[in-house]
Amino acid sequence: MTSQAERDVDAFFETFEAPALKASAEAVSRVNGKHVPAPVTGSELAPLVGLEKLFAPVESAKFLVPGLGINPGAPTGFFGQGFTGKTLIAMSLGLSIATGRPAWGLYSVRRGRVLHLDYEQGLRLTARRWQRLAAGAGVTRDELEGRLDACVLPRLNLMTENADGEYMRLCEGWDLVILDALKGATPGIDENSSEIRDYMRVLTHVSERTGCTFLFLHQAGKVSPFGKSRKEAGRGSSAIYDDCQSVFVATADKGEATYVSHEKDRELGNIVPDFGLRIEDVEVDGDRKGGIRVVHLEAQEVKPSKETLEAEVVARAKKKIVELLEKRGEVKASSNELAAMLRMSRRDFAPAWADLKTGSPPRIINAGKFREPIWKLAPLVAAQPTLPQPTGKTT
Repeated sequence: MTSQAERDVDAFFETFEAPALKASAEAVSRVNGKHVPAPVTGSELAPLVGLEKLFAPVESAKFLVPGLGINPGAPTGFFGQGFTGKTLIAMSLGLSIATGRPAWGLYSVRRGRVLHLDYEQGLRLTARRWQRLAAGAGVTRDELEGRLDACVLPRLNLMTENADGEYMRLCEGWDLVILDALKGATPGIDENSSEIRDYMRVLTHVSERTGCTFLFLHQAGKVSPFGKSRKEAGRGSSAIYDDCQSVFVATADKGEATYVSHEKDRELGNIVPDFGLRIEDVEVDGDRKGGIRVVHLEAQEVKPSKETLEAEVVARAKKKIVELLEKRGEVKASSNELAAMLRMSRRDFAPAWADLKTGSPPRIINAGKFREPIWKLAPLVAAQPTLPQPTGKTT
């Protein structure tokens, strides 16, 4: 015989059509005389994995490019300034995967099918570049049959209603999807807002369900002469960098080879050494620009960009300033006197000093007066440990 309270519970769940939730609330089994909640499946929007899968043997990552850590899951980002050749570099990587040939003549690949989502170039430039890359590598159209395709200026983007479902249908069966570029796939979104993370997550969801690997291109600013690191070069919110599985940053001066640094990789657990890439014209049937190819270089073969050299100078200057303040505790001196103490030119000292004073949080503070400054290192704020919340008394 059921009580009124139990009948009320039944009525509540039946009214709101939550049979699964009702079952999880009512299902209780006895183990060793104690009440233990029975297993539940979660909701359709948040299905539970279950211990069986959590503790099953984990298969190895299905790398497309093992040496670079490029594989399905969260997307791989390729950040670069304009005219660093990032689109051609990505396309040449795609050609290698479509043919099974080593990327840039060095990195082994898993052969697969490649889809190019062109949000920027248009058909003429996209077709011309694929044709030149194929000609430069001696690849025929027949070799690419069923292994390479493109979608030019698609109306589908990451803001489209039901973007998850639409991209899953589009990307099913493809191994590498080149998204060129992130800005084109997120029209109207402020890339400086962390909300862009919500749209980027679509790529991870689609990859998890289809097994494809996303490689997206993203515009980068200059490596700042005020000490901004290469991993911070990507334009917009840091959420873009955070949501990537792997990140590469490309910089180049006009007429010089592209310098590439690997800034992040969740799968490998480390990063590969810096390297260079040179884009070369290849003569085909008497046409000096009939083909094009991308060639791998060792890092020392690439002339570092002006921005890189400036950033290195600033980083060294900041290190000297911090070491001086660590050693002395505090220094009563003007900034000009500090520069003289360190035997540094104002040109090298000024950007480093400005960055240390205005950083977030600032690294140095003035403990004195405006005209009588006393410089010292700002105290480091340690993260407070999170204490477990009380769950009530047990009897």
